[in-house]
Amino acid sequence: MSGAAAPARPPRIFEAAYYERLAAAEERHGWSRGMRRAMRSLLLPRLPARRPLRVLDAGCGTGLLLGELRQLAGAEPVGVDLALGALGFCRRRGAGRLAAARLPELPLRAGSFDLVLCIDTLQHLSPRGADREAMAALARLLVPGGLLYARTNAACGRRPLAGVDPDFYRRYRPADLRRLAEESGFEVLRLTYLDAIPSLAAMVREALAPDAAPAPAAGPPLELVPPTGSRAALGRVSDALHAIEALWLRLSGARLPFGHSLALVARRPQSEAGG
Repeated sequence: MSGAAAPARPPRIFEAAYYERLAAAEERHGWSRGMRRAMRSLLLPRLPARRPLRVLDAGCGTGLLLGELRQLAGAEPVGVDLALGALGFCRRRGAGRLAAARLPELPLRAGSFDLVLCIDTLQHLSPRGADREAMAALARLLVPGGLLYARTNAACGRRPLAGVDPDFYRRYRPADLRRLAEESGFEVLRLTYLDAIPSLAAMVREALAPDAAPAPAAGPPLELVPPTGSRAALGRVSDALHAIEALWLRLSGARLPFGHSLALVARRPQSEAGG
């Protein structure tokens, strides 16, 4: 149709340079290590004791988690991502079960998995409403009683995004993420902010910055650049804070009150009407 607006460019998360930077830094950066600690604290107490587990990493990126999931599940996990460049890094890391696909349209059988991960992916799905489609697709792929672990960017303490098409990038509040899960039939087991203390420092910096300064449009809450020199000590402090946070999440069962990431643990019910 004439006069139709051209589609917005995909977010930077899909560019090859992003994945190169991510793969080079994520193993060593304190934020990335901290998020993996938090995931284990939230997820491990819920996993069944039996092995092997059938696991899907939906939006696997460069595949860092696939190796960890292989040990956790006792079997080779499946990794799916839309970016072929990202899947190339997965292969270099030894992943063997990979597919390129759009998340709401995963070419996999219903009830194929005991555990599905969706890490920092929902906020980048397009067009509008694709995050809801994806959540429904993830529910379909799980066996009854299967678990979902999802992590997204959070809106807590952030100014509104500047110059960003919400069809291509968004941030979530806990009620938003809960609604996405429950509308797809999930039972929400845990829902919490992550990265509380480092995010608090970032919130203060953002609040004190000039009003004209634009909020970043995409990417993790910290630049994935490994600390060197004088920043190494700050990195060790960050590691300690994340370790304390992970322990608190495991022992308390409570929700962190703020943070720039949100984590969800949800279960597909054992029995469903009509299922």
